[in-house]
Amino acid sequence: MVIATQNPFDAAGTFPYPTASATASSCDSTSATPTRDRGPPAVLDRDPPDPEQLAPVGSAEFLAAFAAAIDATFVAPEVRGYVLDLVHTTRNHPDLTVGASPRAALSVVRAAAAVAVTRGRTYVTPDDIKMVAEPTLAHRLQAHPAAELAGATASATVTDILSRLPVPVGAGR
Repeated sequence: MVIATQNPFDAAGTFPYPTASATASSCDSTSATPTRDRGPPAVLDRDPPDPEQLAPVGSAEFLAAFAAAIDATFVAPEVRGYVLDLVHTTRNHPDLTVGASPRAALSVVRAAAAVAVTRGRTYVTPDDIKMVAEPTLAHRLQAHPAAELAGATASATVTDILSRLPVPVGAGR
């Protein structure tokens, strides 16, 4: 498992990954920078934890078992089709210049399977797909400049697509 930031070591600020690099990561998680109005002011009062004092939250065996459970999770053909329709729609959406790739579809399915496992299920539902679609796809997409000027974002576009895409009924195990 790799966790990376978008902070280059030789420059100030945060910059997006190049498109080729962004598609290599499964999910994107953005955390807001604390301000006076947003975020706990206590973050400034605490010293960072000593890495030697941090307790592990899982073992290598746990991660291997979790990965095996994800691999064994059933994804109905209708749910796979739903993911393919979602990804295809991003590639043809007028607000996007770069849509999702086949690798993105695989990441959506794998992330949804991880959600299913954490919920004690051995199968993926369309709701699992909806839960992971935005963080799994949005960082891979590029909004059209004209759409951005009008306020469109990749995240909002994924949400819009999900709201319009027919959900498979009765899919699952």
